[in-house]
Amino acid sequence: MKHTKGEWSIDEYTPSDIKNSNEELIAKAYGFYEKGKYTYTDECLANAKLIAAAPDLLEVLIKLKEWEKTNFIEQSLLEKINNAINKATL
Repeated sequence: MKHTKGEWSIDEYTPSDIKNSNEELIAKAYGFYEKGKYTYTDECLANAKLIAAAPDLLEVLIKLKEWEKTNFIEQSLLEKINNAINKATL
């Protein structure tokens, strides 16, 4: 996969910044821009948390897809799993 490897987390001092395990900035969730500065809304911080969780979520989906080879997963759920993996990797 081509994404930044390792664990992603939210910076404790700038919660809109998502960093890798080496503390390198890999993404930023911007808030509402007003009067020359960004205001970090609850929505902005929720988006940052979702971005930081993306590698973990992708890993779970890939493992679930592997598990499906020997177990049954409803077709509509399997399609959602495949779509999410494709959206993240293609």
